Amino acid sequence: MKPSQGRCACHGFRRVLLSVMKDAIIKQAESEWTIDGESVRRAEKTEGIACDLCAKKPIQDICVIQNKITSMKMTVGSECVKHFDDYKKLDIAEIVKRSKEIARLEGLYKYFPNLQKTLQEYRVFLNSQPILIISSLTNKYDNALEQIDDLIKEYTAKNVNKKNRMADSGILKNIGTLLAELSAQKAKITDYVSENKGGKFIPTSSMVSKLKNNNSQGAMQALEWLREDGFIKHRTLPRISDIGLASNLIDDFNQYSREYNLRILDTDDRGGILYYRVQFLDKDYTFHLKFEDFANEYGSLLTGEEHLPSTESYKEIIVKSRLIDASSVENALYHYVDVAKKLRIPLSEGLSVNQVYPDFQDVAFQNRAEKLYLLQAFGGLVETFQGLLFVDDKILAERFVTQILLKSRKYTYDDYGELKHDRGYT
Repeated sequence: MKPSQGRCACHGFRRVLLSVMKDAIIKQAESEWTIDGESVRRAEKTEGIACDLCAKKPIQDICVIQNKITSMKMTVGSECVKHFDDYKKLDIAEIVKRSKEIARLEGLYKYFPNLQKTLQEYRVFLNSQPILIISSLTNKYDNALEQIDDLIKEYTAKNVNKKNRMADSGILKNIGTLLAELSAQKAKITDYVSENKGGKFIPTSSMVSKLKNNNSQGAMQALEWLREDGFIKHRTLPRISDIGLASNLIDDFNQYSREYNLRILDTDDRGGILYYRVQFLDKDYTFHLKFEDFANEYGSLLTGEEHLPSTESYKEIIVKSRLIDASSVENALYHYVDVAKKLRIPLSEGLSVNQVYPDFQDVAFQNRAEKLYLLQAFGGLVETFQGLLFVDDKILAERFVTQILLKSRKYTYDDYGELKHDRGYT
């Protein structure tokens, strides 16, 4: 081998070695540096910042990289930063875009000091009112807030140049106009609350919350009507299950209910269902009637915008009412037997109520003709024949007697005595 050939081969090997070492060094260097995502921003033209790696000046998109070992920092441009491993993890273009928007937003806040806080206060204001605000006021208020949000987005998305400066001026002017409108609408809402707060038929925030939590189709419809009307009308009254409202209306209802021979005593919430306890003035019973049904039949007496209830409405009240408390149930059962005897229903003469057992939800009748006691659940019995409390209906009375005689459990006197003893009755 000639000397020249040996030197040439050795020289080639060194070049390959240096190339490999260079690649390894570069790769190691790239992995040793991390990109500070918070530092990425669009530079102003007047800054004239140069890239610490390639010396290009000025660079438009600024990124700061930091050595993980030495903590040394360098400022690089958007092209040089691509050489580092962290680049794949970051969307530099999106970060730059966002930083530009933030810078624009900061400029907007300088033009309108406390704008962010002001808009938040406007939003909280509407939701913190003690009553529901009529939609004719809230629509203008909400629209102004939405338009301001849209203008802010438009403003922050624009690039700063001569062409856009005139557009910026128009946006800023429109935001100022809308802020003035918001202030005026806020004053109107404040006056509205002052004038209507405490009104008997003004929906409170508590009522609104219950309707929203209900989330049924009927509740959502009521909420829409309330926003439209601004107060509780006959069409919404039955859909609002609020014990405070129901209690406040008792005296008003009772001014009219005497004409229908009934009086509301109080309210009763049973398992989330709101009832009125109603007493018919010529009866020894108290009935439970759903507030929803009562308001539906008689609500127009108070709202005055619809027809007054008729005699048929009175009958509907009877059909829909329920006997719940023990004394009323017992009195009703005695009355059913008395009506049957009064109408001379066959086999009724020997019937009588012996004992009502509230804890067991049943009643014992004595049938002296057959020397038996007849035991039957009283829930369906009381409800089925409730019409006998108001009308001496012979057909209904016959059905009552038939049900007692044929559908009861039969006990001899001795067996019934043991049953009564076991239940703790003497």
